[in-house]
Amino acid sequence: MSYPNIGSWKLSPATSRNKVERVGDSSNSALKGKWCSENPALLLKPPKGVPKQSVPFSDEEIEKIMAAVEEFDVHRRKQLPAFVLLLRYSGLRIQDVVRPTMDKISDGNLLMPTKRRG
Repeated sequence: MSYPNIGSWKLSPATSRNKVERVGDSSNSALKGKWCSENPALLLKPPKGVPKQSVPFSDEEIEKIMAAVEEFDVHRRKQLPAFVLLLRYSGLRIQDVVRPTMDKISDGNLLMPTKRRG
């Protein structure tokens, strides 16, 4: 039986690693259920690679974003600058910005630990 070469996958290293983990989990389940006699996932080696770093928007890009805010209705025009600036200076994900709770603010500081970056 031949297995695909992970190097031929046109995926990022992180996505490939996740895929290898899923195959491994499925294979372990198959072993436990006695559906197969060996774990083919052991032949797969997760790819090595450096994750891409996020690059912040340039000043020019921020100016374009803020100019686009002016095209929204008056109510949104008042909210969106705060939204954009909070995203820019906090480094938070959109989900964290749109669903904040007051318990995340202490002494004027925003406390939002994330699973990915702690």
